Amino acid sequence: MRRVAVVTVAALTVFAACGNDPAAETAEPTTSTTLPIIASTTEGGSPETTVPLQTTSAPPAVTPRADLEANDAVDGPVMRHPKHSDSNEGLTAEVRGVLELDGSCLYVALDDIGERYPIVWPAGTRWDQEKQAVVSPMGESMAIGDEVYGGGGYFYVADVEQIAGPQASSLAADCADNTYGEIAVVNNWETAIGPAQP
Repeated sequence: MRRVAVVTVAALTVFAACGNDPAAETAEPTTSTTLPIIASTTEGGSPETTVPLQTTSAPPAVTPRADLEANDAVDGPVMRHPKHSDSNEGLTAEVRGVLELDGSCLYVALDDIGERYPIVWPAGTRWDQEKQAVVSPMGESMAIGDEVYGGGGYFYVADVEQIAGPQASSLAADCADNTYGEIAVVNNWETAIGPAQP
């Protein structure tokens, strides 16, 4: 029989300060998120393995929002990450369903559970008004009524401002209408979502 214990490794906040450099005195703190680790032990109590675990309890690491232009995160009904990410790390929840447009709200709808979610797309995603379609950073067109499939996580409206800024957060608040008020947030890389494969 094995016992499983959860250990949390907390990162420290580091402040830059170098002599009399005024820029260093006003520098933003660098922070790191908490990393949950699962440590498995054998019946005798000795560690067997340590495995990193991903979680959706906090929004993904993002750039501070103060320097963003309003149009960086919203294009028509498309909410998107305002800047490209250099990271290839992401969340592992499925973001899938049929694209649905209701007024100014774009949803991924899951008919099998009767829910729909506003969606935050990867940076570079745009809205094609003429074709009524989402165009991915890779140039793939996904029209209203098309099924899409990708990876990401589900967050509350309050998290969207940190992820994509105030204009996206306002649109998310207007559009959230599922049971838990959640927003689907796609991982921020070019190939994180696309047309579903048959």
